[in-house]
Amino acid sequence: MANSKKKILIAIVSVIVPLVFPDLVGQYFDIRKGSHIAVAIVIFLFCFAIITRVMWFFLTRIFDFQFTSIARLKYILAGYLYVIVSFAGIFLLLSFVYDLFDASNKYFYYNSISVHDTVEVKDYMIENNLRINNENAFQGIGGRLWSSVDSWELPENQGVLFLTNITGQVPLKNILETAKLPRSRVIYYLDSNKWKVYADCLYLSTVTVATVGYGDISPKTSFARMFVAIEVLIGQLLLIIGLGTVFSDPFKGNHIHTRMREPESIISSRPEVTRLNRNTDN
Repeated sequence: MANSKKKILIAIVSVIVPLVFPDLVGQYFDIRKGSHIAVAIVIFLFCFAIITRVMWFFLTRIFDFQFTSIARLKYILAGYLYVIVSFAGIFLLLSFVYDLFDASNKYFYYNSISVHDTVEVKDYMIENNLRINNENAFQGIGGRLWSSVDSWELPENQGVLFLTNITGQVPLKNILETAKLPRSRVIYYLDSNKWKVYADCLYLSTVTVATVGYGDISPKTSFARMFVAIEVLIGQLLLIIGLGTVFSDPFKGNHIHTRMREPESIISSRPEVTRLNRNTDN
């Protein structure tokens, strides 16, 4: 019992840590020292190790036939819920790291063009709308956790949005001007977007474990694809075990199977019973 409570506490920690981590690291670590990435990787590995350990706990309970099928089915349902919530946290951490990668790469790219390239090169880029590709972990997430030169969250870009009523991409001319600003003024953590991003991650985790695959949100990087694939495999494994449990004896392990009682006439006619009765009479 104590061991089960310990595993439940560990599971709760693995769900809470990814939600608290972006706020703590994004606000209190200096982005110029690159400490965000190192801490994010450590926390990411820590959470994945916990998820692996907790899933092993669920699997050992599910395959323990000393439990009734009803009890095992409860563990399967709890495992499903845990997979959805825990992998949503993993996806949030991936978004946190890759949004910072994306913001940094765009800043250095457009900053080098704004500072070093000629006016002709800038005009050609603006005329043909030549932009660097996004490097976010997922495509379709309705927000980002770090501001960038091409994000509307920046005050400079909000001015353009107000004046021109633009709802699409930030104009490239404005991006090149914003890239001239110091890095700390361009890239910072957007705490107001965390729950919006987490809601999309939770939705992605749900449709992934259910193998629905709407395609409105999809992984873009290798790590994101790998963890999406792991969640799909875990979801299919739990589904197969759940179906097997539902269609098996629902009271298996909870009662002793008894043979049907035979009629007394058949029992009394058996040779061994007849000999026993004779010996008793004598």
